[in-house]
Amino acid sequence: MKTITKIIIVNLILLIIILTLLFPSLNYPKNDEIIFERTPELRWTGLPITYTILIDNNPGFSSPIEKKVPCCSYIPDENLDLETIYWKVKGIFSSKTSKFNIQSKVSLKLKKDEENYTITNDGNSQLNISVEEQIENKVSVTGQAILDIDESLTLKKDSRVKAEQHE
Repeated sequence: MKTITKIIIVNLILLIIILTLLFPSLNYPKNDEIIFERTPELRWTGLPITYTILIDNNPGFSSPIEKKVPCCSYIPDENLDLETIYWKVKGIFSSKTSKFNIQSKVSLKLKKDEENYTITNDGNSQLNISVEEQIENKVSVTGQAILDIDESLTLKKDSRVKAEQHE
């Protein structure tokens, strides 16, 4: 009787492990998580097989990004929009649907040298940049630009910069 009980317990444990692997589990980003990465590494656990990943801004997946990928992560080829994103993976069985929210991050890096300084867009969205310089005791806008993510702009040391998120 003890041997039968042990066999049943071992079989139940094996069944639980197999079922856990058959149904992929989404790990990152966690459901309802707020992130700032526009191309996050989407990660899940499951069997070492090929999966179809679906990514959409609609919970019904009406127009998803759909890719066949190996287990168990995927980085989108292009920036995802700043909004709520829904995702799931399909292998032998489908995972549950998860959602995360990509929020805007406005950030500038500043690097100075003796005559100039360089600003770099360190955020996750484009920035409108206005450059102001003092000319004959008057402050004038001398240039405007849209700074892409990770793009830099070198300016005179006495310039002033105004930056705001590009719509």
